[in-house]
Amino acid sequence: MNELINNAYTWQLGLLIPYHVCKDNRLTPADKLLFAALLELKEDHEGLIKLTEAYAKEVLSCSNGTVLRVLNRLELMGYINMVYKSNIKSKGRRIKVTNNKC
Repeated sequence: MNELINNAYTWQLGLLIPYHVCKDNRLTPADKLLFAALLELKEDHEGLIKLTEAYAKEVLSCSNGTVLRVLNRLELMGYINMVYKSNIKSKGRRIKVTNNKC
């Protein structure tokens, strides 16, 4: 029961999508949603965000393949840079948000 309450509270807070991201017609709705979720995650001391595929799948309600396509598109469009801290890409992936302002 507590888990249900915590999840409901988390989703009630919502996500804010920056205006310039909303207006970027190159991005899909999934791109915009995941970018907004990235902005809500806490950065480490290097300014990097650890995004788990499980969290991204929960936000987007989609498959691993879709998460990877969204991340690649955000990187291609210059919104993020993906940094790998280990040889296993999915385990060591960190993300640097590069375009969170107009």
